[in-house]
Amino acid sequence: AQVAQDNWQSVFSPMNDGGDRYCAVCHRGLRAGETAVARDDDEFCHLCASFSELANEIRHDELWLVLKRETAVPSQEWARLLYQIGGYAYRFTDKPTSTAGKLYRLNNTDFLSGQAHGFRLLANVTPTMTQKDIAYANNNDIHYEHPPKAGDIRDFDVLARDGEGEDWLGVLRMDGDNLGKLFSQWLPARNMLTTSALSSSLEQFFSGHLNRIVRDVAILDKGDVDERLAAYIIYAGGDDLFVVGAWHLLPQLAQAIHEQFRAYTNNDHLTISAGIGLMPRSKYPLYLAAKDADKALNDQAKGERWELFIPDKQSQVIRTTTVKNAVSFLGTAVGWQTWPQVVELQTKLVALQKNKQAARSLIQLLQNVHALFDDGRKQYEEDHPDAIDGKQK
Repeated sequence: AQVAQDNWQSVFSPMNDGGDRYCAVCHRGLRAGETAVARDDDEFCHLCASFSELANEIRHDELWLVLKRETAVPSQEWARLLYQIGGYAYRFTDKPTSTAGKLYRLNNTDFLSGQAHGFRLLANVTPTMTQKDIAYANNNDIHYEHPPKAGDIRDFDVLARDGEGEDWLGVLRMDGDNLGKLFSQWLPARNMLTTSALSSSLEQFFSGHLNRIVRDVAILDKGDVDERLAAYIIYAGGDDLFVVGAWHLLPQLAQAIHEQFRAYTNNDHLTISAGIGLMPRSKYPLYLAAKDADKALNDQAKGERWELFIPDKQSQVIRTTTVKNAVSFLGTAVGWQTWPQVVELQTKLVALQKNKQAARSLIQLLQNVHALFDDGRKQYEEDHPDAIDGKQK
């Protein structure tokens, strides 16, 4: 509030002055005379460029946070913004330090061994370069501003090499269902204590447990010299998350998060939905893939969907009023209760392809069959506008 009061114009005034120059990340128009950070053929505003510096600082598995009251304003943009909000200078390090200030260990409860003041949870899974990644980059003429070295953050060009079948990336977005109603209506005793406890519990899952789940699914060639992570947590917290990774891993990851969230809450009424968007090439703009995943999540997975029920072995097309508690992938929303059947079919198809027991045209044939079913479903709705759950009103 104080930042807004002291800097009313900078906070609330329009930020885009128009023109031909804009930030390649946030797409904010760069003002006339405004300097930018140039990388390759792109320009970045100083704030987005500083987020790149921040990502590099927190890429380590072993991570510590130093909070210190300072009179001097930090030079990095991201640190300057946090300083303006709370008056603390933030600094990250990969080893404990005896510098003045408060020291917190991140994502590890054993903070006493480093003589820290406590621990904090941070959703932070960052894939880093291996020697094979570097060789791959060199062999494929991937250009870098500086020669890459082991331990640097894996960029999208290298991360895409882990896509199975196609060198594609994907975006996974997940969001809790009806948690707004849970906080505002469903708590048996709505007060500051219960609300705070519930909020902290959700934060513990999305900022803490999520790290382990992502690593369990996305570590490839475990134990090998080329062991590497094929997924990157962009953000997570509250009740939602955003992950970029090898495209074929994201449905598995979504299912694992769903199952772990259900076990964590031990409540069938607390559910989570997922939307997956694809990046068919590493240069495909991330913000477009994010929009695709957001549409898959909010318009499809959380929207009303059709399902095929087979009561008494008699196939019926049924319009269900079911919403949410689903995953949307490749333009189709499937309820979590049906998803294991999809995975089973996918496993069989992959095995047939790998063992050369079926032609690739089988996939196209199945797509055509599904298209016919989809057309029939739509026709059924037109012919039976009053049909609900397969029954005439």
